[in-house]
Amino acid sequence: MIRQLNDPRELRGVAILSQPDTVIQTDKEQWRVKSQSKDDYYQVTRSFPNDRKERMRSPPTWTCTCPDHTTRNVICKHIHAVEFSLKLKGEIEEHSTAVHIEEVEPKITCPICKWENVVKWGIRKVQFGTVQRYACRNCDHKFVVDKGFCRMKNSPKTITLTLDLYFKGVSQRKISDHLKQFENVSVTQPTILSWIKKYLKLLAKYSERYKADVGNIWHSDETTIFIKKEGKKKYYEWIWNIMDAKTRYLLACEVTESRFREDARKPLKKAKDAANKVPMRL
Repeated sequence: MIRQLNDPRELRGVAILSQPDTVIQTDKEQWRVKSQSKDDYYQVTRSFPNDRKERMRSPPTWTCTCPDHTTRNVICKHIHAVEFSLKLKGEIEEHSTAVHIEEVEPKITCPICKWENVVKWGIRKVQFGTVQRYACRNCDHKFVVDKGFCRMKNSPKTITLTLDLYFKGVSQRKISDHLKQFENVSVTQPTILSWIKKYLKLLAKYSERYKADVGNIWHSDETTIFIKKEGKKKYYEWIWNIMDAKTRYLLACEVTESRFREDARKPLKKAKDAANKVPMRL
């Protein structure tokens, strides 16, 4: 079952993992995860039952020293960052073959001619540090590897902070004001909106590889909305939403012009396709 990440804590966990040196393993079942709001690290610990048979049946127990986990007893963004890190490591090990073991770095291809025979070509100084440059031996093109923040005027820290505030429910106007006061960075609201659209697409491509364990009880609801187009009278449309009761994942969202039996079947079919199962109760 393929899904997109809808939980803000999961999305912030991906944002943490996208930065270097933010998830550091200190012991077999312990990690240090960097805070997004201050220059500090939180301790994330994974534990299993002592009984071997029980360990095979029961999932691990996660704990974190951050206030979100200690006060609300929820899976916080720091735990999600560690889980994504372990999944990513497992996928790399699973798909690695003997041929790829000798490769220290992933293959880099020229963006112009797609040639793989590239060499390192010095260091480029940018506003926020240095990046490695490469040169293609086929077309002599010089380039840097785009890791998601290439050609961005603002720093990765400012962009990830903006996304974090947005998923916490802060308005674009307040985000712009926060960046001006605390980061001394002037960012307009249209710029913030363009960042959200761009990086949500990148996160969607990353998250589609992971599966969601939804429950057997789903909630379905529809509501009426008023549509007003220029030169036309106001008319009705209906929004249908289906959400999993266990995980609160939005399985389907459909807009229809009428409210008949066939209209109700459209979101139900989308939800079954997304969850790859039929609920016991709706």
